[in-house]
Amino acid sequence: MGNIRYDVCYLIFVVETDSISLTDERYIKKFLQTHYNEYYNLLIKPMFVYMGSNTKYDSSEVKQNIRLQKENIYDYKNAYVKVIYCFDRDRINKDKGKIDDYINYCDTNGYEFVIFSKNIEDCFKPKRIKNKVETAKNYYSSPISKANLPISIFENSVDICRTQNGVSNLNIVLKPILEKIKKDEKE
Repeated sequence: MGNIRYDVCYLIFVVETDSISLTDERYIKKFLQTHYNEYYNLLIKPMFVYMGSNTKYDSSEVKQNIRLQKENIYDYKNAYVKVIYCFDRDRINKDKGKIDDYINYCDTNGYEFVIFSKNIEDCFKPKRIKNKVETAKNYYSSPISKANLPISIFENSVDICRTQNGVSNLNIVLKPILEKIKKDEKE
């Protein structure tokens, strides 16, 4: 039995930011453009659900928005769809058990879990930021090379992300998904 061939990969990122700021969305899109550029517009279609706060991760509104995003995918039969929850560690650092709650929620629902430590800005712009929205906007519109955005920052275990700042497991989550899509395209 051969591998299933997908025409497109929809990645539904559930992020802490709101639909006005779009900070997390801009950083994630830039990561995909920088490290998976050859597939970004062709095979990878990022979509976003905005929690507005990490405390709303399991709210009926977020669940409904995930369902609506899935319904909006017009070619669902030939599409690979993955929901990826993204959390900043800074807001959950006081309650160490919260990370485990988020991981369990994702596992139970078949979602992926991404953590940015201490927050998404620390991973993409390790300097102190005064205006998060403006910085993300400028970052997204600027040319970034792989040298300026090393992949190693995004290839850390959750355990490392619990204790170190400026790291994430984003690529550990994305790589198996996107490698599968790449393999399918080569066949």
